[in-house]
Amino acid sequence: MDGLTIVIVLLFGVFLVGTILRILGMLERKRAGDDIDRARLVFFFTGCLMLVCLIPLRLFELLSGPALAGDLAVVTSNFLGYALTYRWRKGGKGGKGSEEPRQTVRAYHISYKGRPYGICTKESIDLLLAHKLIKRRANVELIDDFKREARKVGVKITVLQSKDGQQTLLKVEGPPGAPGADSESEQEEGPAA
Repeated sequence: MDGLTIVIVLLFGVFLVGTILRILGMLERKRAGDDIDRARLVFFFTGCLMLVCLIPLRLFELLSGPALAGDLAVVTSNFLGYALTYRWRKGGKGGKGSEEPRQTVRAYHISYKGRPYGICTKESIDLLLAHKLIKRRANVELIDDFKREARKVGVKITVLQSKDGQQTLLKVEGPPGAPGADSESEQEEGPAA
């Protein structure tokens, strides 16, 4: 082996050690429940880059047996690290599936007399629709005298505003025994429908 081949093999050895350390760090972050999407991207990118490194080595006639073995060892370890980002955890769940599911609330913007009024949950929308307290148009709009009509049918509508008055949330409770009577929302923001 000449000096240049030794340098190339040592360089691939350094890449191999770095990849192994990166795999160990990723596994620690995965056990801690941290996000490992970046590690997945780095493993895939580095593995592909090391495969591309074979082309210039071949063009400059530096691709010897030890250099090829070193490069393929780095490629294999990177793709192994990439595969380990998808490895199944104990309990039959893998990756993000093993975390507790986040509770989300679907929220809709409601208008009143053509102007934005507030945010309401899907359950509240269904309750308002059931008691004919909203009009369905291009957007969801409360009827003109929604407070009086709500009182008539036994629906309790509570309007909650943030301290700065920028956000409004409607809390709708149905009459006792009505479907969706217990629907509540504690979120002040959500995706618009």
